[in-house]
Amino acid sequence: MAARWTDALITINAEDYAVASHFKLRGGGKAYMMHGVGVQREKYILEDFEQSEYRKGFGLSDKDFVILVLAEINKNKNHIQLLKALKLLKDRYPNIKSVFAGSGPLTEEIKNTLKEFELLDRVIMLGWRNDVKELINMSDVVGLFSKREGLPKCLLEAMMCGKCVIATNARGSRELIEEGVNGVIFEVGDVEGTVKSIEKIYASYQLYMASKEKVIEMTNKYLLESVLAELSLVYKELYKEKMLVDYKNIVTRK
Repeated sequence: MAARWTDALITINAEDYAVASHFKLRGGGKAYMMHGVGVQREKYILEDFEQSEYRKGFGLSDKDFVILVLAEINKNKNHIQLLKALKLLKDRYPNIKSVFAGSGPLTEEIKNTLKEFELLDRVIMLGWRNDVKELINMSDVVGLFSKREGLPKCLLEAMMCGKCVIATNARGSRELIEEGVNGVIFEVGDVEGTVKSIEKIYASYQLYMASKEKVIEMTNKYLLESVLAELSLVYKELYKEKMLVDYKNIVTRK
């Protein structure tokens, strides 16, 4: 609706860019794509991090396989899909645990579901946290089960730390994940697919995934400095176009 008032439109994933490219923008404007909003890798580098000690603070051991979910607890983030999968996995894999960092309107509903599914000893709900980098480095996998996404920062943060990521086949998420290299994709609502994906990573993590260095390397184009360089090019192009239009207007008035 706002296309006719918009001079330029910046998108942060390929699918949105493909759609936006067909919009008729004001004055022949066009759409641009940038690689997210920029993530600072140095924020996620921890010196002398003791994973075992940090886990102990949450009642977790080195033998536990920890799936971290960094997301607001709401309908779109779809935590229930993971809980349904954990319910099916709990008897076969007692050491698969999950940590939920985030709060939201469905917090009480999720707590009640934990009781119903008998997962109180498998899922730790932390609420809002400011120790994201420590939680990521403490975990084995970072998961996201959203129905819709833009370009999920939590998956990028996990990749910055060289972690495996698992996610639903949502816009943005699928753009970040290369199957068998840095993670696994499954469909929204597919509980069995979620179970199989978790089992796959759990059973053969070292064989299935690329090296930590390779996963970190995949984030280079999403770094803040890379995104700022992209944004700078967009602004320069828009400035040149505006100067040209202004010049043409001056010439026309003469």
